[in-house]
Amino acid sequence: MGVGFTRLAFVVGTAAIGAAAGLVRLGPMLVPVPDLPVPEMQSVGVTAKVVSTLEGTIAAHRNGRVLRARLAPAEAVSAGDPLIEFEDLPLLASIAELEREIAELREGVARAAPARPSSQDVFRESGLQLRLAALRQLENSYETAQREFERWRTLYEEGLVARVEYEREAADFSELGRRLDQARAAASHANEEPASPAEIATPPALRRSEGLLERLSRLSGTFVVRSPWDGIVREIHVQEGEVPDRGAPLVTVSRAAFRRLEADVGTDFVIVAVRSACGIPGPFAFSLQDRVFSLAPPPSEARLGEECRVVLLTRPRQE
Repeated sequence: MGVGFTRLAFVVGTAAIGAAAGLVRLGPMLVPVPDLPVPEMQSVGVTAKVVSTLEGTIAAHRNGRVLRARLAPAEAVSAGDPLIEFEDLPLLASIAELEREIAELREGVARAAPARPSSQDVFRESGLQLRLAALRQLENSYETAQREFERWRTLYEEGLVARVEYEREAADFSELGRRLDQARAAASHANEEPASPAEIATPPALRRSEGLLERLSRLSGTFVVRSPWDGIVREIHVQEGEVPDRGAPLVTVSRAAFRRLEADVGTDFVIVAVRSACGIPGPFAFSLQDRVFSLAPPPSEARLGEECRVVLLTRPRQE
């Protein structure tokens, strides 16, 4: 058994010597073993940029004329920053319509005001005539108040007035309807006592219109559309002087919460690993598509648009 072990050791030793000399004994022949080159690795530094993986478009929710854009494409924006300033067309239209209606109401009050009667004339005037006059005035006031209340509803939906104001106007409109019902019931009786002058006083619709006009006149004639998130302005879809429809796109903003590092690395080498990114040692999982290297999310807190250095471990591409 000792001889067999010695012979085996000799054969193995001979094979090792032959391999060291670049030869392997196969039976009675010696054949060369080709030298396989070890791939040469090298580090390559590239400059990567922080980009967004998600963009959002802010749409128009109110009617207005574009006055100016507050930011330009490629500028950074924070949540709440103004993007576009508009002329508030609904507000200006409401003020103009209120001014016209107030003028008409005042003219109507002036035409309906009777001449100052004497005491004898007052006692001769039948209750029915005065109540009919009061009823006509209340009916006119109710029609105006109805239009006014519809305007309040629109202003509330546009966000120009607070809910508490809208509800107060709704209560006033309901109260006016109740008074109109009472006046119609009173006018149906011919033998009632004469109505008091308060029944034909200044219409409540006129007072409400004047109060609303005063409040709306204190509001700004412009409004701004603000960014709902942090990011970078990618594109502005409107120009100065335009009046975009509701739902029309205004501004596209890349969202900072969804970031990745991106760099064009070419096709001269194969990426084996990422040694470091933005000064932070790797390795990191990465993707490569159409020569574009991507690393998501970035290992640092770099903002959108900022650049940092990425060190790649590469080997030459074999043809």
